[in-house]
Amino acid sequence: MTVVRRVLEMHGGRIEARSEGLGKGSEFVVRIPLLPRSKLAQPKSAPTVALENPMHHSRRVLIVDDNIDSAESMALLIRSWGHEVSMVNDAASALERAVIFDPEAALIDIGLPDMNGYELARLLRASSNGSELHLVAMIGYGRAEDRAAAREAGFDVHLVKPAETDELERVLSQGRLIS
Repeated sequence: MTVVRRVLEMHGGRIEARSEGLGKGSEFVVRIPLLPRSKLAQPKSAPTVALENPMHHSRRVLIVDDNIDSAESMALLIRSWGHEVSMVNDAASALERAVIFDPEAALIDIGLPDMNGYELARLLRASSNGSELHLVAMIGYGRAEDRAAAREAGFDVHLVKPAETDELERVLSQGRLIS
């Protein structure tokens, strides 16, 4: 929900959530302007698409997060930037999907149900494509020891959840990811 709210706010929109109580469902209202006010007075120019930018490189991104809502929101956001996304909710599925999908980058939640993200990173690094795979740790903590553990496990980048959209976009758009 945080990612969705931030994306909407970046486009001048907002989201509202309503419920009449437990068991009565929820209603989400999304409002987004058709055209930002700042664009109304400007002369028309040719539309641009992120993929047309020679500096932008579309990537195959694997998202590994046991929180399905978080994973789906992240996938939606990353697809909106022009990347191809595959999403799984546990480490075993991530190992299988990595063989088929051959990701260039993987966003990995550390707290997975079947194996922690550090061990998953080590296994992905040991795979045939592991040296080319850019690993991004997604964790709720930003302490020095958390960053050190991520680095030791083979992650290229450590991001604190919820990640800032600007930072995540920067990380995915770089040629070589670094922490």
